Amino acid sequence: MPRATGPSIFLTKRESGAVKMQARTLLRELQAKAHHQAGYAVASVYLGLRFRYVTLQKKNETLGRLRLNGSKDGPASDTHCSANRCFRIRDPLHPIARFAGQLAERKFTGRRAPNPCDSDDQRIINEAFHCCWFSSRTTRAYLHYCWHAAEDFVRQGWRDVETVAARLLEMKVLREREVREIVFQRRPASESK
Repeated sequence: MPRATGPSIFLTKRESGAVKMQARTLLRELQAKAHHQAGYAVASVYLGLRFRYVTLQKKNETLGRLRLNGSKDGPASDTHCSANRCFRIRDPLHPIARFAGQLAERKFTGRRAPNPCDSDDQRIINEAFHCCWFSSRTTRAYLHYCWHAAEDFVRQGWRDVETVAARLLEMKVLREREVREIVFQRRPASESK
């Protein structure tokens, strides 16, 4: 039988193993991002924060996002002014939902959420600093409270986070209404009102 010339369409065992490992790694990363976005969305529902949709679709350098209602940067609940400029801030409960996304990813992977969450941290810190009238002491206390509240949401709502993450992996985009249906379908009617 003549030997084929050119690139082989068959992989060696070693190459095949490397491809499978890479596919598993990519799947695990996608699942981690789904848990991050699901944690953010579920906490937003629990807190009564409105959003348009949550997605795993890539935009810019990030994989997945939760699109809030309101302006491009999200809903503004108040305006704070310093001597030089005014800042519009989101709902004071919003940092809890952001932290819940990071904590859900962390719980799923068993490690600290990777670099994209650091940008979330900086946004949360800036927002909190402006919300707390530029007081470092109050900002630290507020962020500490938000972190612990987010831990409670993730711990108590983990089943909801996993369910939303699984649906998000399947559908890639979920509207707020769909997330609410998932979260409240398990609750007795008296609890969901």
